[in-house]
Amino acid sequence: MRNTGRFSDHELEFPINFIEYIGFPKVIYIRHLANEEIYIYLGNSAGFVQLFKFWIRKKLHKMEKATYVFDPFGSSETITYKTKKFFKKNLIFGIANYNPMFQLMPINEINSTTAKVNAETWRDIENYHEHLKFDLQDKEAHEISKFICATIIERVANPKRILEIGCGSGRNLVHLANAFPEAEIIGVDINPAASFNSDFPANVNFIQSNVLEFGINKLERFDLILTVGFLMHINHQDLPGLLRNIIENSDNQLFWELHGISHHWDFHRYPRNYSEVLNTIGYGYDKYQIFHKHPVYSYELTDGFSHAMLHRRTT
Repeated sequence: MRNTGRFSDHELEFPINFIEYIGFPKVIYIRHLANEEIYIYLGNSAGFVQLFKFWIRKKLHKMEKATYVFDPFGSSETITYKTKKFFKKNLIFGIANYNPMFQLMPINEINSTTAKVNAETWRDIENYHEHLKFDLQDKEAHEISKFICATIIERVANPKRILEIGCGSGRNLVHLANAFPEAEIIGVDINPAASFNSDFPANVNFIQSNVLEFGINKLERFDLILTVGFLMHINHQDLPGLLRNIIENSDNQLFWELHGISHHWDFHRYPRNYSEVLNTIGYGYDKYQIFHKHPVYSYELTDGFSHAMLHRRTT
């Protein structure tokens, strides 16, 4: 099933299951940035307000109309819209789900699992908020780190070895090290941002590696493995194997992730119900708490998305 789309001259092509989800709009509106990030507006007031905020903050321009020309109920895996002559030909894109607005992300190749594309993106990305220095990240992020530490204190007895997968520049590592000064804290991330942090406490170590290729089993077993906004970037095909790797090498797992409806066409971030995910692959869980529209713990998320905390004990 297709999870990518295409721009080609006057045509804009979407996967049919994406169009089914947004309701077969006869007209969509497109704004794009000079660096070719593209946002589409789906015709409701909430979507337009959000798009307008992005327009002001990120200087979007060139609003275009696109009207569908093929029968959306046909047998094709895609639906095609006619556009004005667009700014680039033969542009392949993935769809990032920020409902009610969606970002079309230009990619260099069609990859059925997206693992290679995601790895390259996160290795090379600059100025991403989770890769900023510790003291430059917003207060809501630090509040989440404090909440995670408090949850560990409440639910995990005296952890001595903690691993964070997808640690970014290491904000959580610093909070964990301060909360558990006797513990060994290890962070892994494909991006080198944390390697530039000279302020880590003595009990923190950082490993730069692609997590999907990283041998957790080569390290001594962990009391806790933690993810914070990381699993949401792992595609559907690779997630079960990664979760098994995490569970088999730790006594506790704590996932702070994006909760929402999961769609096949999501290319960049994957909201999920993680309790259902674990049940589906044969693992249970101990607690799953969802923070609907919380002013801090689901800060700036649009309707349909929340953050959620899942805790699971292996032993």
